[in-house]
Amino acid sequence: MWDPRTGIEVRIKPHSARDPYHEWTAPSHTKLYAPDRNEAFIEGVGGDRFVVEVIVHPLFQWKKATHLWAVLSIDGGTLALDVCFERPVDQQAITLTHDFRSFTQVDAGSHNKCGFTFGAVDMVDDPSFHTQDEQEAELARRGKIQVILQRGRVKKRKRTKSKSASSTATDTTAVLSMPEQTTKKIAMDNGRSFYTKWVLSCPGCTCHDTVLQTLPSGNHRESDTTKTWTEAKDDAGDEIVFNFFYTDWSMSCQWYHSGNPN
Repeated sequence: MWDPRTGIEVRIKPHSARDPYHEWTAPSHTKLYAPDRNEAFIEGVGGDRFVVEVIVHPLFQWKKATHLWAVLSIDGGTLALDVCFERPVDQQAITLTHDFRSFTQVDAGSHNKCGFTFGAVDMVDDPSFHTQDEQEAELARRGKIQVILQRGRVKKRKRTKSKSASSTATDTTAVLSMPEQTTKKIAMDNGRSFYTKWVLSCPGCTCHDTVLQTLPSGNHRESDTTKTWTEAKDDAGDEIVFNFFYTDWSMSCQWYHSGNPN
């Protein structure tokens, strides 16, 4: 997905391929139609390991910012990773890229390198499975890959003698994905027939890529406890948002296919 207003591109592609998944826009007669927002639907493939690629083209205007923070959120924040781009010296000649392709899972003191895969949900034909509030909450999160970017500045946090410099790893297995089970109404009527699950890509290794985290509310750009984040002033600090909705198209509503592939 290319945003010509900012010069930023976000693509979701199979792990072993260069080309991204096909993107579809919602038909104009539906409530999901979003002509002024960076939103698209992608055709996932069950069992596919995928990568989220962020590209900052030379067209991007840094303004007075020294850094650009990118936060990847999958299924409403149940899986969240981030990266910080530093402003290049030659802004007009440098293209910055980052692939979110793996993370380090911390489980009971051990570290495993993991990747993301699409998995088909287990559908339940039971209207009482969710309350109305639970259904709306799940629809807002399930099947959604979001990348939020923001200009700003990173500064090192001052150390004090009263604080320990060491950090404690947390067991993160409980926040890796949405539940596998959901209702037919959510999966088929609303096109949320997939969820993201993790797969071990390097069992037992100690090579740390990005440590899995849950984004704390209101402070989601300070995942590195040794640094502080200050957003740019005025409209330079506005968030740049990309939303991808993923599903197994063979099981979803046919009206999605009346949209136009990008």
